Amino acid sequence: MIILVDLDGTICDCEHRAHFINKYENDTPMEAWEEFHNRELMLKDLPIERSLEVLTILHNKGAEIIYLTARMCKTMMGGEDIEAASREWLNLHGYPDVELRMRPYEVRGKSLDVKRDLTRDLHGRTDVMVIDDKLSIHELALENNWIWCKAPECWETLEKFI
Repeated sequence: MIILVDLDGTICDCEHRAHFINKYENDTPMEAWEEFHNRELMLKDLPIERSLEVLTILHNKGAEIIYLTARMCKTMMGGEDIEAASREWLNLHGYPDVELRMRPYEVRGKSLDVKRDLTRDLHGRTDVMVIDDKLSIHELALENNWIWCKAPECWETLEKFI
């Protein structure tokens, strides 16, 4: 089984930096995303309860975990390497060291569209589970007949089944 796992709001508790983007209803300016993706602030994210334990068990049982995020791989203004900071956070907290798929630097648009593009190679597969905190990503799972789990609520439930 392939398990696609989002980062922000799914395994990373990013509430302490969410105010940078939550104040905008639709078109969040790039400057707000730059602040949201500040490396120092990202590294202060705490793991969402039960996510580490569940992903570690699933990984050890042979599930192919892929981190799937709409984070840009680097910021425009500061040039910060968000991919490196994301990997640093994952390693710091002991998450499985697996593939990380991120929004390409030049790509703009909604998370759903970005994640749809990042998973094109998996379309047609039926052994995929998506774990994400965004309700809009449920559409991606429905389009592909994939299992969808709403984070962070799903971690405790998943733990009971593994």
